[in-house]
Amino acid sequence: VGRRLILVGRLGDRRMVVEGELPGVLHDLCRSVNVRPVRLTASATISSPVALGTREICLPSAALVELNPEQQRAMLAHELAHIVRRDPQWLGLACLVERVFFFQPLNRMARSGLQQSAEFMADEWAAGRSGRVPLARCLMKVAEWIQASPLGVPVAGMAEQRSQLSS
Repeated sequence: VGRRLILVGRLGDRRMVVEGELPGVLHDLCRSVNVRPVRLTASATISSPVALGTREICLPSAALVELNPEQQRAMLAHELAHIVRRDPQWLGLACLVERVFFFQPLNRMARSGLQQSAEFMADEWAAGRSGRVPLARCLMKVAEWIQASPLGVPVAGMAEQRSQLSS
């Protein structure tokens, strides 16, 4: 509950992205995999993009101006992969199991493994739709934003954990 409240507070300033090419790029990606359109938002208080629920991708505001179109497409493809695979729901369930059965340390390891696998699979999915080099450059830029920001986002994002991004 506490992590959810932190997330809601951090994303309180998010706004719909309706201008520019990004909404069209996301719509094309959704159409290419037969997924209903996904809402695209941006927030100045996050340093890493996140897939929220089943129908929203929230980007850091910096992504709108600091990434080139290929890198933006890679970022959107990565987050859309999480939505297509339903990672927010699975990881939320794994987190709940970890918290309820806190006395079993293997639950934490299992959740961490699921999260890491979800990130690598989203990377692979995105690289296939946007190219490996744009994805790598996008990840490098997100790593810079994370290093510069003292605040993380308490959900699985593109590069939430520094050690995972290094891998």
